[in-house]
Amino acid sequence: MKDYLGIICIVLGITACGLGYMSYENVTLHSKATPPGNVTDIKSCLVWLKQPCFIYKITDGGTVYYQMIGPDGASASSGQTAYSFDGHGKLLGWTTDAADSPTVHFSPIAKKKTISEAELEKQFP
Repeated sequence: MKDYLGIICIVLGITACGLGYMSYENVTLHSKATPPGNVTDIKSCLVWLKQPCFIYKITDGGTVYYQMIGPDGASASSGQTAYSFDGHGKLLGWTTDAADSPTVHFSPIAKKKTISEAELEKQFP
């Protein structure tokens, strides 16, 4: 019986360490992905992010949006962090998981085009 108790304690200890590490990692990733208060538009987001993973121009009907994809914001997310902007470059919102919790819901006919940082900077000098 003592052997089983020892094994159970070891398994519970390893599980607790794993959960603790995942919590720590999520807090760290979330903190790195959270834009500071001075990030209010595309230009300030570019300065803060330094190098986004992807930039998209999204046309939904007659409305244009921009979206920057940043680093992971959570350890078990199905998508990356996304920062969404209106056609004037104003920050609309952000999410740590663009796949499950989008900041902007686009219609099924929305067109998403990858653009370069240089193209984005021409739009917002």
